[in-house]
Amino acid sequence: MTSVLISAVVYIGVAVVLLIFLGPLMRESGQIYLEDVFPDEKQAATVNNMLLIAFALFTLAMASLLDRHSSVRPRRA
Repeated sequence: MTSVLISAVVYIGVAVVLLIFLGPLMRESGQIYLEDVFPDEKQAATVNNMLLIAFALFTLAMASLLDRHSSVRPRRA
């Protein structure tokens, strides 16, 4: 049980670190691009926030799935 807990903490920890470091970088880069695409600056900021939330949810979901998948042990026959 301890190894399962350690792997869960590691996966979630890596996901949170990715969010902390890549989130602001993606927000700044995305804002510049989206201001070129959308004529309204407020609309570009809104879309950028939605994309950042989607990135956060996807990252945490993938970490959760990878953790669940790695903690499954094969049954003995």
